[in-house]
Amino acid sequence: MRLPLITLWFLLAASCAARADDFPCISTTFNLISPNDKVCVSEFDDPSVPGVACYISQARKGGWGQPFGLNEDPSNFSVSCRSVGPKTVDLAKLPKK
Repeated sequence: MRLPLITLWFLLAASCAARADDFPCISTTFNLISPNDKVCVSEFDDPSVPGVACYISQARKGGWGQPFGLNEDPSNFSVSCRSVGPKTVDLAKLPKK
């Protein structure tokens, strides 16, 4: 599955403008003597709109190539934005971008 260019731009822009909090990764498969496959989740708080957070989950491939940066991670990911508190900003005053 290929991502549209606008989606990649949005993710890059969101990652530059916001600070990410990384949650501990969860193993999804067990490998006896090499690192496991896992899913990792990052949280981004929107600095322009307090009370909104976006979560990005990403699959990461295990195996012997992982410690050396040789594995190519699968393109399985998810983006979800949620209300995490009251929104006190006037949405009409935000930039249109």
